[in-house]
Amino acid sequence: MPIRTLQLLVILLVATLTGCGPPPRLPENTYANKTEAAVRSLLGKPDREFAGHFGAPPPDFTEKFSGEIKTLVFKKAGYEHYVTFEKRSTGWISICSQSVPEGSVF
Repeated sequence: MPIRTLQLLVILLVATLTGCGPPPRLPENTYANKTEAAVRSLLGKPDREFAGHFGAPPPDFTEKFSGEIKTLVFKKAGYEHYVTFEKRSTGWISICSQSVPEGSVF
């Protein structure tokens, strides 16, 4: 085995064992049931926001909510964190969240 190949294998092995590489994907709904202020304090300023749900959730999910809906998108460590909120009398409360690899298409 040439020395360069061996060096590359050692570098890859060390990187793998020391945790280099993308962080693990967050579980679905990690940010659910949190206020908008709490989510912003955890994730910072959103990269974008839009009215409504993200993706194409089924009607049996969307029909559970009667308030105004908005989604904030935060880009962190190779992922896009989509956090959807419902406007309630107490303020904006997260109803669901999902982390997907950056650039994914729903």
